[in-house]
Amino acid sequence: MFSGGLTRFPIFGKTAGKSSELWKGEFFRIPACTAEACLYDEPLLKMNARETILLDALLEAVIDSHAFRAVLENGHVFTAYIAVRDRDKKLPKTGARVKVEMSPYNMSAGRVIV
Repeated sequence: MFSGGLTRFPIFGKTAGKSSELWKGEFFRIPACTAEACLYDEPLLKMNARETILLDALLEAVIDSHAFRAVLENGHVFTAYIAVRDRDKKLPKTGARVKVEMSPYNMSAGRVIV
């Protein structure tokens, strides 16, 4: 099929040469991988640059100079951090209600919005 040193790509089950251009040509000829086959107008993998969740939390205790133990309204306990760029601003006290930005992939830590 291809000349030169042959490499097996287990994802596609095809044999391709060491040149990346050869297997790219084979990949784009697979109809299931094209946008026309799926009837999408936009690329298949489209994500926001940054996905975050904004929640209200209560600061329970101080862990470090810029870290707090926080609790959401549903009882979920996590660590809330003050961002480095916000450390020169007025810091919240224990018992304060604050807005917290959390990642949907890691619900054990969040960033306090000051």
